[in-house]
Amino acid sequence: MAPTLIGLGALESLAAIGTCPEELRPVLRGFAFCPLRLLGRPLFPEEPHPDERLRSAAWRLLTA
Repeated sequence: MAPTLIGLGALESLAAIGTCPEELRPVLRGFAFCPLRLLGRPLFPEEPHPDERLRSAAWRLLTA
C-alpha cells in the first residue's frame, strides 16, 4: 500500500475520530517508522510537509 494525499486525509479523519481498524496497524507502523519521503512536497511552502502529517496521523492512530 502506498500513501496518497487522499489517503492522508482519510487517516487524519480517523485520527480525529480516535478509531483505528486493527488490520490497518501494520501499514501505520510502516508509515510511522519509514525514513524515506513517501509523499511529494506541499502545495504551499508554509504548510508542513505531507510526510510529517502522515507520520503524525500514523502515531495518533497507533496510540488510539
